[in-house]
Amino acid sequence: MRAHDRNRFGSRAEGVLSDGRTRRTGWPRIDSASGRKTLGIGGACLLALTAASGGPANAQQSAANAGPIEEVQVTGSRLRRDGMSTPTPVTAVASDEMAKMAPTLIMDALSQLPQFRANDLSYTGSIFDTAGENSLNLRGLGTSRTLVLLDGRRVVGSSQRGVADIAVFPQALVRRVEVVTGGASAAYGSDAVSGVANFILDTDYRGVEATLQGGSSDRGDHDNYQFEIAGGADIGERAHIIASADYFTADPVVGFQDRDWFRGWTELAMPAGSVPARIIAEPGCSRGVTFGGIIPSGPLGGTQFIDGVPTALPRGEIVSGSRQIGGGCVNYTQLYGAIRPEEQRHSVFAHATYDFSDNVQGFVQVLKGFHSVESPPAPTGFALPWSTTLFIDNPFLPQSVVQSMTDAGVTSVPFARVFEDLAPSRRVDNDTTSVTIGADAEAGKWSLSSYYQHGENVQHADYSANGELVRTDRFYRALDAAVDPATGRIVCRANIAGIGQTPEQDAATTKLNPFGFVIYADPTSNSECVPLDPFATHMAPEVKEYVTGGVYHKQTVKQDVFELTIQRELAESRGRPISFGTGVAYRQESIFQDAFGEGSDAGERPSDYGVFGEEIGIRGVPAFIKDRGVFYTGNPNNEGPIQGDFDVWEVFAESIVPITKGSANRSLDLHTAVRYADYSGSGGVWAAKLGLDWQANRQVRLRGTVSRDTRAGTLSERFDTQTAGSLIDDPLTPQLEPYIAATTVGGNPNIGPELADTVTFGVVYQSARVEGLSLSVDTYDIAIQDAIDQLEPQDIVDRCFAGAQSLCDLLIRSQGPVPTIVQIYDAFINVAEAHTKGVDVELGYRRPVRMFGGGNESISIRGFANYLGEVSSQLPGEPKLDLAGQRDYPEWLGTGSIEYRNGPFSIYWQTRYIGSSVRDVNWVSGIDIDNNRVESVMYSNLDLSYDFDYGSGDGEAFLYVGNVFDNKPPLTPGAISGTTGGTSYTLGSQFDQLGRVYNAGVRFHF
Repeated sequence: MRAHDRNRFGSRAEGVLSDGRTRRTGWPRIDSASGRKTLGIGGACLLALTAASGGPANAQQSAANAGPIEEVQVTGSRLRRDGMSTPTPVTAVASDEMAKMAPTLIMDALSQLPQFRANDLSYTGSIFDTAGENSLNLRGLGTSRTLVLLDGRRVVGSSQRGVADIAVFPQALVRRVEVVTGGASAAYGSDAVSGVANFILDTDYRGVEATLQGGSSDRGDHDNYQFEIAGGADIGERAHIIASADYFTADPVVGFQDRDWFRGWTELAMPAGSVPARIIAEPGCSRGVTFGGIIPSGPLGGTQFIDGVPTALPRGEIVSGSRQIGGGCVNYTQLYGAIRPEEQRHSVFAHATYDFSDNVQGFVQVLKGFHSVESPPAPTGFALPWSTTLFIDNPFLPQSVVQSMTDAGVTSVPFARVFEDLAPSRRVDNDTTSVTIGADAEAGKWSLSSYYQHGENVQHADYSANGELVRTDRFYRALDAAVDPATGRIVCRANIAGIGQTPEQDAATTKLNPFGFVIYADPTSNSECVPLDPFATHMAPEVKEYVTGGVYHKQTVKQDVFELTIQRELAESRGRPISFGTGVAYRQESIFQDAFGEGSDAGERPSDYGVFGEEIGIRGVPAFIKDRGVFYTGNPNNEGPIQGDFDVWEVFAESIVPITKGSANRSLDLHTAVRYADYSGSGGVWAAKLGLDWQANRQVRLRGTVSRDTRAGTLSERFDTQTAGSLIDDPLTPQLEPYIAATTVGGNPNIGPELADTVTFGVVYQSARVEGLSLSVDTYDIAIQDAIDQLEPQDIVDRCFAGAQSLCDLLIRSQGPVPTIVQIYDAFINVAEAHTKGVDVELGYRRPVRMFGGGNESISIRGFANYLGEVSSQLPGEPKLDLAGQRDYPEWLGTGSIEYRNGPFSIYWQTRYIGSSVRDVNWVSGIDIDNNRVESVMYSNLDLSYDFDYGSGDGEAFLYVGNVFDNKPPLTPGAISGTTGGTSYTLGSQFDQLGRVYNAGVRFHF
């Protein structure tokens, strides 16, 4: 017989009829006669849960208030126990509270908890590195060090980073999220260095629930719509099935024109010797690239073009190199800066159980999730490092410019422009499938759980969703125009007889790039080339068609997991049972990526074609581009397909041993866990945990853990190969200005695991005098050894010059009198150490009140705070760099909420605080920068809801207002982009750039 106490839909409660069917018992209320409490989030029901999982309350006291507690398993441990508590701190947040914090996506709610820092969100990062994922980052140690579980099981990663995308989870059925805020590798395996986030599903649900909602910002943009439906029912006497479907879509927000706080602020480096060395000012402008084009340097430097007419670039109030303040420039970011991408997510989910007997149950679970993110079109800027050159015989050059070049004695000039006609949008689709089968059995004091799960994520990354991606092999051909002496027509210079090659010669021209890959000339590019007028206000259609194309990749990540766990209660110790569990697990992960997708032929593969510059009659090709096998703008950064796999066998054990006899208010338990994992490619590694949980008295509980945690290399860190360009200041050639060197980021199949030593200690207080008040304070200290990381390209060059021969082997230099670096191979290695420590505080308070009458009244208060004492990293031979207090890592974060409920009406207010910080911990105000401070900011959200009944069902109408006071982000501008000339506000994941938003909807239950 199943009994289900539902506490996610508006905090409603359910009872059980005599025949086992559930019935609605009305909205939660405090029954003063019986003392029984049925509470929503922030109240005793959740406090009982968080107590059992290491939260503010203690399990025994909550049990006394709320009635019998069933055997539970929380994320801090794999063991189940009546009223169990664990020494590892666990924060539990129920779905109805998350809906009040942010009614659209669970990820938006979790990002407001101070335990998380710099989460990867759909609108942060780049599709080239995070693929539009929604992934959690506990403690700011990186998403790959945060293990995400769905009902206690891993989920296949959405990219080679191996990180689960929360957007594909069945949001309609998530009952709560439990966050272990300390290391948990001994219990759950690799990746749980900073902790675990477990999304617990309502697999016992009965009935049907639906939510329909929509929203927008008060600027009239970011329209979004969401629909969820979930249902569950018994089938006969032995089977139960649930299913859900979710859909969410949101419009993009492009440009900052409607955000009056954006005025083109920039961080500007002043000339050498200036004090301060940097200033923050507005409006920032570029002297190196403009929308109409500019000659940025040389004798004609400062000549810009407006509709093809040369004119002098106005000089700003402050000029520093290629950047200035003022000067009447058009701000790229104000027009094209992406605040939000276009986003769509949907998922379908089904879970079925069957009772083979009273003690044996089997289940099947299927998840199908889809998440798509498309960045808005962004014009391509051709400036450093994508530099261009115009030669004196280019027929599109205005005659006045040709004359000035002749007078100056130069035959070419650099040219930089943002081409508004070349504005690719980029889209990533992640399609996730996960199938799980498993069984649970009990025999006396023994219990057994096992499952097998196959997960697969297929990613399509379209680097030109609108077809406007620039093919640089063709762009430079078209740009190098000349007059054909035989016909007098303007043509591509490579097509002039005696200069370029015939298509047959192109087809026969091959070359090895620095990695040994064969690259070859495009046999059609020259014959089809259309000359490009670099000064035209708008590009001719035939030119645009020639120089643009589509490039995409298809990536498949697979994960297979098997796990068997056995638990039992052993002989008693001090009058209480010893809990023990052990098990084995196997996991295999693999990746295959086709850099060009399926079904493409040679004519559709622009990435195959190498540019050999003068060898095939093309001038002005940047050196770091022409020797690369994959060289087009915005490429998927792969020299070829990615392929690889690894597996791991694990054995583990865990126990809870009573140390004292114990009573309802006093007990002392010892928690132990150990795990051995054998990884292909990197060998075996141990993880272990030792913890004490001491209930000193009815009000005070002490807890602490010491653990060794581990993380193995991801598919990316083992097998990925990406290419880019790095600006290098080469100490071997001091006579040269800094230049661009091709850089390959390489995976290391034999990368070793990183190790972390974690220490936590906490105090939990539940007041006996103030009913409903609880408080917990926990410290954490995580020290990571052999951290998997990469050296910066400049570090490799500098350390090689200093005598590190092993790093010199990662550099390839050109032959000749000036041996410049043509290639840097930057592999993942176990090189760094990292350390973070801090304090978590959690407060809970709930009690009935009599303020206005008219219904059952209550007030709930909940608060979280985090103090960051250190977040440092250190490379061998270098001093430790502690970033605590820097803008990425403010020392203080806090979130607090208060809810007042009166009968069917509730009002919920939440405020999130981000403490003040500095722009750079190494800078001094007035010396390194005029003002190093980043101001603190608070964001407040309001949720109003009203419960109603209709027919045999009930519902809830709600209105949500986010960022009620429309607070602007603090001043955190970046430098002016050398490629686009745009300025930016950094840290979009931390500070709100959208402004006040509204969301309204209705939930039905029947």
